[in-house]
Amino acid sequence: MRTVVVPLTDPSQDPDRIAECALPFARELAARNHVRVVLVSVIELPAEIGPLSGSLGVVFSKGLEKWTTDTREYLDAISRTFDTPDVRTVVLHGEVGPQLLMLLDEVRDPVVVMGSHCRRGPRRALVGSVTFHLIHAARCPFLIVPPEFRRLRDPAPIGMRRVLVPLDGASSGDETLSVLHDVLGDGLRVQLLRVLESSDSAWYYTEIERETLRKKAEATLSGIAQRLREAGNDASTAIVEGKADEEIVRVADDFGAELLAMPTHGRAGLSRLIFGSVAERLANMGHRPLLLIPAAYSSNSNDEAD
Repeated sequence: MRTVVVPLTDPSQDPDRIAECALPFARELAARNHVRVVLVSVIELPAEIGPLSGSLGVVFSKGLEKWTTDTREYLDAISRTFDTPDVRTVVLHGEVGPQLLMLLDEVRDPVVVMGSHCRRGPRRALVGSVTFHLIHAARCPFLIVPPEFRRLRDPAPIGMRRVLVPLDGASSGDETLSVLHDVLGDGLRVQLLRVLESSDSAWYYTEIERETLRKKAEATLSGIAQRLREAGNDASTAIVEGKADEEIVRVADDFGAELLAMPTHGRAGLSRLIFGSVAERLANMGHRPLLLIPAAYSSNSNDEAD
């Protein structure tokens, strides 16, 4: 990680200041890793507006100029709350998703820290979320901070040392461990979790087959835990059965996790709308800050390794 990118929205457009929930976490990461911070705000201009001419165009241009100036002043004020000297502010115009993706392509080794509205149910499926559109399209980790963690003026330090890492049988955990090291450093207390869902322990599995699944999961988690310990972290493992998101929340509560960190699998289209993903369901619960490593990031890492 070389850059912490924080998307923000002018309070006139975000009266609940949801985007600002990310700021304490961004400050902590910047101070911990001594990296550059980029504060960015996108003034959304629908493509349908098109070019305006005459007096209407003049009025629109002046209004946009003032909006841009106000937004820049807002970002400048936020930048002064960071202790790190390397803070850049950026105001962009256009559609939020494409503009942020272009910015992420330009900055070096970014991690995005952003507050997210916790949308649930049909509204989530129909309206979608800028956050998760970005996660599925981008090639970098995202730290998603729910509104429940609004601590704009709380001087208490942000804890990101006790980390729960849920893994499934499709992930080796290598990318997640790499991101944990790059973003959070060492000296962490990590619990690795594998949830054997109903499909893993279905009625048609014999007792021997179910035990084989469990032993395979134990071996995988033990190997990852050993690598974490060798890097200077405290690591433990847990294997449970049940519904993934519910068990993750329960284990996180028992462990006292300050952060969840997990890979995503980049589901898209109808499959994602109907079934969703565990990571997305957890984010929409607003249970804890969630560090996500998208499928595109994993693929990119593997390509570079080759």
